[in-house]
Amino acid sequence: MQRSWRRHCRSVWSLVASGALLALMTAGCGSQEAPTTSQQPATATTPRAVQSSAGPPSGDAVADGRYIRPVVVTGLLVSPPEISGSPAGLGWDQALSLFESVTEISPVRQDTILGAATVTLTGIALPPSVPVLHQRLAWVGITWGSAIASCPLMTAPPKGTAAPRHQTIYTAVVIYGRHGAIVYTGRGTPPCGGALQGPSVAPAVQTVSVPWTLAGTPANGSVVMDYRAPSCATMNMTGGSGNVKTGLMTLSIDLNFPVDQSACGPAIMHQIRYEYVPPHVPAGVPTFRSPTFLHGPTGLVKSRHVTGILGSPTPGPAGVIAG
Repeated sequence: MQRSWRRHCRSVWSLVASGALLALMTAGCGSQEAPTTSQQPATATTPRAVQSSAGPPSGDAVADGRYIRPVVVTGLLVSPPEISGSPAGLGWDQALSLFESVTEISPVRQDTILGAATVTLTGIALPPSVPVLHQRLAWVGITWGSAIASCPLMTAPPKGTAAPRHQTIYTAVVIYGRHGAIVYTGRGTPPCGGALQGPSVAPAVQTVSVPWTLAGTPANGSVVMDYRAPSCATMNMTGGSGNVKTGLMTLSIDLNFPVDQSACGPAIMHQIRYEYVPPHVPAGVPTFRSPTFLHGPTGLVKSRHVTGILGSPTPGPAGVIAG
């Protein structure tokens, strides 16, 4: 495996000579500006009785896809919903798909809950496009915990002194509309220690694989693809995988879009060049000569593969989860 890293893009490729398998992935990672927040903080207040009984997120806070006890993440109060029905017109499975596609959710978080709730957010300025969230019905997914095994730069506290208190960071995705969601990160200690960080709030961004068409004939181990996207979209990854023996290669273009695309403008045509043969191939390693290109799946791309969500609904007789 050979890796080369740059500030705005990375190229990762691997060649397995024994199996004649070639996999190549190129990712363009543009720098993203911090979200602009309004100058007026949210003024909603939370019900004192509910907040006084709220505790930190845990697996028993959600049952059958609905919050059954209130939890609090710094300035975000998540309470059991007072009415039945599906928030934002989405069923639980649809909310899960959106939640899993949000790029800000770390794939190494260990604990996850997702359910219908009533939310109130205070103490922080909101992005301009986000309405004041006061006792609003929404889907709320919360993750916490980290799979990081070691922190090489951490040092033990001096002998005879207590280790600094660790405060867990909880990250919540609040889906308040079919095309509206925010990511709220509570105040806490970074995984490898240090000063407390947060809270913060930003519009949710999701990863979407978009359609593409070939532009011209492949040449010199590369191909040019056309795709359409609005100006608010940023490149997440252009990737391909295939088998030299069959000559088949599947290509995908994944972009990052804000969940709320109301200010994105019209989609325009873009081009991108993809190198399906690495520029420096070791001697004796087979490569594609004249591959046949296939289109990868389109639609939402999972940023987090959730194997089990605490308190998720039980599938019905046909395996369908009701919203």
